[in-house]
Amino acid sequence: MVLPQEDNYFSLRLDESRTSIDSINHTKISQTVHERYPNYENESTLYPTLDYINRILLEEDIDEPYSEYENVAALSDMEKPFYDILGEKYPPSPNTELILSQPKSNCNPNACILNNEIIPRSIGIGLTKESRGENLLVMEFQRGVEEGKKFLPTINNLTIDTSRKKMSSEIVLEGRSSKLSMFYTEETIRDEMFDKVLLDREEEYARENISHLPEIRKHQANQQCNQKENIEDNINLKSLLVECSEAVAHGDPKKAKELIKKLRKHASPFGSGTQRLACILTDGLEARIVGTGSETYRRLINRRIPTREILKAYHMYITASPLLRIWHCFANDYICKVAENASRIHIIDFGIYFGFQWPPLIQALAKRRIGAPKLRITGIDLPQPGFRPAERLKQIGVRLEDYAKSFGVPFEYQCIASLWESVCIDDLKIDDEEVLIVNGMCFQHVRDEALTIDTPRNRVLNLIRQMKPKVFIIGILDVSFSPFFTSRFKKVLSLYSMLFDMFDTLVPQDDEGRQLMERAVLAPPIFNLVACEGQDQVERPETHKQWHTRISLAGFKLLALDQDIFKNCNAKVKGSYHEGFFVQEESDWLLQGWKGRIINGLSVWEPKQE
Repeated sequence: MVLPQEDNYFSLRLDESRTSIDSINHTKISQTVHERYPNYENESTLYPTLDYINRILLEEDIDEPYSEYENVAALSDMEKPFYDILGEKYPPSPNTELILSQPKSNCNPNACILNNEIIPRSIGIGLTKESRGENLLVMEFQRGVEEGKKFLPTINNLTIDTSRKKMSSEIVLEGRSSKLSMFYTEETIRDEMFDKVLLDREEEYARENISHLPEIRKHQANQQCNQKENIEDNINLKSLLVECSEAVAHGDPKKAKELIKKLRKHASPFGSGTQRLACILTDGLEARIVGTGSETYRRLINRRIPTREILKAYHMYITASPLLRIWHCFANDYICKVAENASRIHIIDFGIYFGFQWPPLIQALAKRRIGAPKLRITGIDLPQPGFRPAERLKQIGVRLEDYAKSFGVPFEYQCIASLWESVCIDDLKIDDEEVLIVNGMCFQHVRDEALTIDTPRNRVLNLIRQMKPKVFIIGILDVSFSPFFTSRFKKVLSLYSMLFDMFDTLVPQDDEGRQLMERAVLAPPIFNLVACEGQDQVERPETHKQWHTRISLAGFKLLALDQDIFKNCNAKVKGSYHEGFFVQEESDWLLQGWKGRIINGLSVWEPKQE
């Protein structure tokens, strides 16, 4: 399904902490003022003043720039059901012009508005219907109506669902109790789609991948026909990108802006892989020029994308590519082997993300001949902004608990929403009677100040060594970027051109999962590497050789690569995926790649004996 280039949904400015209750209070206060002061006619002053008072009372961050809703019709649609609940007639808007924001001519045509924030259009429009502005607004509103019903008396046909079970995701975390809590939209915990994607069904994987082979071959044939036509355009785009990065590095904004205009004419979020990558890189270069890179990046990573949308991207990725699937299989096979006879297992997962790795492990543990062990998982990840920083992590626990219950595996879960280097060993509740396993798959996100010894990255490794785990399993993106901008940009262009070429070879351009993967998963790190500098550049991967040295110095010993697990991973790649993928062994590391280039590495370590 090809998404439209102009998405009117994103012109609606959404504010998660401000709902239609705001509008009702606005109208009530307005009526009260008119009753007490009937001769007061200066509404142009009155309404903005009331809005500002409401903002101070109801908003958490009153220092942020204030903007009003653009779409009056959508605002009215939100307000009317509240009036129906209260049994009142919806009044007409007294002055619709006051609700409109600044003129359209002042808007950036290359940007879109989401959650009251401007983000690059090439990144923002990649979200599918469920995660777009209108649907987020509708879901938040419907959630607000359901919560509001609990506090209202019975009026006409109004019913209150008292039997509704409150999920853990609705528990309010620590926050400012004097404020209105942010509405939260409940997500699907588990359904048929989750089972199809997450559970280990080897035969279905093979059938699904094989069924795609004719389509892939046809796609490749079309590519070869168009290759001669597109190769010149791709070279020109890459040359323009490198030239623009050099202009930025040399402090020539005039030349850089001229080149950006040329890039905008050829780059497209719906075109070839090179055009899509050029779109993201151009956004990063432009943000770097105007000095908004760090701010825009924070907005990108703080967007709340529904788990189901991430699941679509994940499904596309593991179906077309073995890179992430082998990553998970490697770790889970090692855990099953290390804890083969254990009655209690504790897994500490640094960077649990959405927890997609663990349902297949629960399924495998349930099939043990000696019976399922008691499994405890501690999920660690960065906190989300807002009133519920651990909400996504709590949802993961609810989902995993449901899988464990269905497979008959005793299960316990705790989550820690924190910077990894801020976690203390006491937070982990380590029990000596459990087989402790540490899993870490996103260490490139941990900061690393090269000029100091006690870096956050080293502090996390020292913490893991203090835990004394049975094994420490690590997966890394096997690449290193230069601290100098021009060299780093060329390396980013080279690496991600290969990944986008991989998608071009294996996945149709209009595939929904591909669009989500490119713009929701790949775009933020690319943008960070190009637009940010210094401490704001959080993406700092290292090669497997660099990690080998670092982990060894932290007090760990590399374990020999298990040949049975290596052969199993190699068989999966060769049996179900494109011939361009490969798995190889190097110094007890398992390395994966595409068309001769290594992309990631996996290894298993244990603490050295003191």
